[in-house]
Amino acid sequence: MIDEKLHRGVARLLHDPNLRAAWVTGDFSRMYIRPHSMRAIPGISKMIRTFDIANVMVKQSSRGQGVFREFVSYCETLNRPIYIENVTEPRLLGFFIKRGYLSCEPLGSLTPCFIRIPGDANAPAPVEE
Repeated sequence: MIDEKLHRGVARLLHDPNLRAAWVTGDFSRMYIRPHSMRAIPGISKMIRTFDIANVMVKQSSRGQGVFREFVSYCETLNRPIYIENVTEPRLLGFFIKRGYLSCEPLGSLTPCFIRIPGDANAPAPVEE
């Protein structure tokens, strides 16, 4: 399920380098995005600019229909490091690992975070779904 309204909101965020964070509302979901974060990532010796997905709310009637999966796929086309903050949904742990994301914290932590860095030769290859 493609949420074009959400995509347009993200595109606006990316074009404003001074914007630190904002809620982006689509037809099926609402997400808190930090389009230009700077993060220290374990195993990387320098700060990197990331596109952060910090909070996700999918309408009850749209859950389980691929709204978030499609949004993540869209974000991956931006060819930027993507940081997923505080994953609380257990079924998403495997989702991110299969897509080649690296855990920034132990998977046993209460709210693990994930990162995907395009072109990272050390990252596992995504598994086709």
